[in-house]
Amino acid sequence: MKRILIIKTGALGDIVRTTYILPGIAKKYGEVCIHWVVKKPGEELIRCNPYIDKFFDIETLQGLSSYYDLVISLDDEIKSASITNMVRFERVVGLFLEHGKLKYTSDSDLWFDMGLLSKFGKQKADILKKKNTMSHTEIFEKILDIDIRLPYFNNDLDALRLAELEYSSVAFNIGINPCAGERWPSKELSTVEFRNLLNVLTSERATAINSRNIIVNLYGINDRDEYNEVAKSFNHNVIMRDTSSSLQVFAAHIKQCDYFISSDSLALHLAISQGVPSCSFYSPTSSAEIDTFDSGVKVVSLDDDYCSYMPDAKNTSITSERIYNEMITHIAKV
Repeated sequence: MKRILIIKTGALGDIVRTTYILPGIAKKYGEVCIHWVVKKPGEELIRCNPYIDKFFDIETLQGLSSYYDLVISLDDEIKSASITNMVRFERVVGLFLEHGKLKYTSDSDLWFDMGLLSKFGKQKADILKKKNTMSHTEIFEKILDIDIRLPYFNNDLDALRLAELEYSSVAFNIGINPCAGERWPSKELSTVEFRNLLNVLTSERATAINSRNIIVNLYGINDRDEYNEVAKSFNHNVIMRDTSSSLQVFAAHIKQCDYFISSDSLALHLAISQGVPSCSFYSPTSSAEIDTFDSGVKVVSLDDDYCSYMPDAKNTSITSERIYNEMITHIAKV
């Protein structure tokens, strides 16, 4: 039996898409025992995954084995990479700590050459990122020499059952997640365009989308005053969903949507992983890197600083009109 350790602790959307490697790992190595090191919030995203035998909180690492045949180390933090010095292994792929410095293995160049720790420096790394046309899926297929067939997510069944009770089965449920994490504020849909999008989706114009009555479900705005105020001004088929109790609840609610509109965020990855058709938008980050597995369309910034990895990249070209037009064209095809 091959013992495999995966170190991917944060960036919640990345945790979801990293799980896509697990079926390919299992197929390649046969009988495997897979352990995963994660931060507390991310445990919710992997605790129902049947490929993972154990997961460990990076703060304690209690019970971590002393030997692994393969370590896949994907975090760009010293604390995570230092785990490679705590265990014995046959092979490591990705980041490791050598004499107090972070380095990455040559077989993981495709990914880390474009990252914060690139051996070329940040300026060239950003250029490589902008030129890149390969998705996360394609990159990790090459790095790990595996096939990644489909996205997937393992739901908590109780959370799923409760979420199903809250959504109308006769309506066409559109989900919107306009926000993103604090690191990349320009990932977000502006409040002006958020209002415009709600206007068009609750107007007669939107009846062309589907013969069913449209309900707009909003996620991730409950603690965001500016978005919250916009949402409260609508009382026609707009529902603010509180999914803050757990990430499994968040995932279960997203699964109830017939269509999802999202920034480049965890919400998008949860939609993709659960087969929900989507329209996503991109300003500072790379759209090419996101693999929707043919379930989504993308609206990309038209500004020069697109894919610049600048927190204040322009996002004025991400408009409700572009999102709406891409969405209705896509819905007609799916």
